[in-house]
Amino acid sequence: MRNVTYGNWVPEKMLALYWVISVLTGVLCITGCFSGWQIPIVLVTVILCIIALASAVYMQLCHHIFSPWMLSGLGLLYGRK
Repeated sequence: MRNVTYGNWVPEKMLALYWVISVLTGVLCITGCFSGWQIPIVLVTVILCIIALASAVYMQLCHHIFSPWMLSGLGLLYGRK
């Protein structure tokens, strides 16, 4: 029987992309606050930054929790002996 790797559903490159998007929206937020953008535009960038950061943290946690070494340590992947 083949061992299934459940951590593969969150690819490393996609995970890095989530973090890059989070950083870029954060930089956009800070730039908008200090350059005098209109308040609705700043609020939209803040909301996008929060969503991007929350999704990056969620995907990082899922990648960590469902990794093969974590599952094997918990006895979920290979079964407890």
